[in-house]
Amino acid sequence: MNIVRIFADGVIEAGIGALMEPYVGANNFGDLNWDPETLKNSYINN
Repeated sequence: MNIVRIFADGVIEAGIGALMEPYVGANNFGDLNWDPETLKNSYINN
């Protein structure tokens, strides 16, 4: 069995999970650990 776990962003509870809209009461959209194109290429090409 080949398994890979990729952390693409943070967690909602800590306010670091990536969102499309800012967190309520903040001007923060969270953090991405990967550039979207790099993430896409990491699983499509392998």
